[in-house]
Order: sequence, then C-alpha cells, then structure tokens
Amino acid sequence: MTRVKICGITREADREVAVRAGADAVGFIVDVAVETPREIPAARARDLVAGVPPFVTTVLVTMPESVQAAVALQDRVGADAIQVHATLDPGEVGVLTERLDADVLAAVDPDA
Repeated sequence: MTRVKICGITREADREVAVRAGADAVGFIVDVAVETPREIPAARARDLVAGVPPFVTTVLVTMPESVQAAVALQDRVGADAIQVHATLDPGEVGVLTERLDADVLAAVDPDA
C-alpha cells in the first residue's frame, strides 16, 4: 500500500490544501539542525496538529539531541508519529519507541 506524506507544513492554508488533496499524513518540521524555511516552533506545530482531521496522520519531523529531548518535544507537539533524522543510534530509537505512545519513524543514512 502506498501512503503519501506532505511535509513542511507551516500554515493552516497549506495544511488544508494537503488534507483536501488526499494526503495520508502531514509533517511538521521542528527543532532541526539544518537551515530550512519550513521549520516552525513547537507551539505552532501543536496548533497546526490540533486542526488535522482524525484520519490523517500527523508527523513531527525533528533531529533531537537525545531520547529525552525527543520525548519532551513529542509531548509538546502531540503528533501521531515522530520522524527522527540522523541523530539517534538504533538503540536510542528503540528506547524512544518504548517511551512514546506514538509511532516512531527513523530516517537512515544508507552510507553510514
């Protein structure tokens, strides 16, 4: 089954367009160590997540410095899932999975 996530949502209008277009998931970029115009504060992400219909998955996209930072951020944003990039090793991703009541997606560098 193919699922589509539209990521980098920063405004209500973008969120609504993504939902109307049939996105299965929408992503919100918070607390990343790279420069991107799509990054938003956690409070803004929380507000945007709150307006997503129940059958669309919300995804917090982040680069946490630790499991504790990821848990705290997820608690503030309240997304259905958290997608972590390049900062946690596989063991830490496992711990994160155990500590959260949310799906955990880990982006993996195939060259690492």
